[in-house]
Amino acid sequence: MALEVSSLGIVNNLVMANQGTAAPEANGRTTGWEATCEFTKGTGRFEGLQGGRLFTGKRLAATPGAGAQYYTDYGLAYALPSR
Repeated sequence: MALEVSSLGIVNNLVMANQGTAAPEANGRTTGWEATCEFTKGTGRFEGLQGGRLFTGKRLAATPGAGAQYYTDYGLAYALPSR
């Protein structure tokens, strides 16, 4: 599990717990991953945030001189308490 903190301004922060797996693809040249995330804390406008996200992705075969190339697809579900 990994904790991620996103700072979206001076007082607007999200803390998320990520957990997932990564594995080589059958072709031996790429790696795929999938993970879930739960919002564990929010401050400022994100105080009381509930929900999480699901993400999947793939590291693509290397292109000479381009470094690691990858993509990630995110799905996000959340709720904020009424104020």
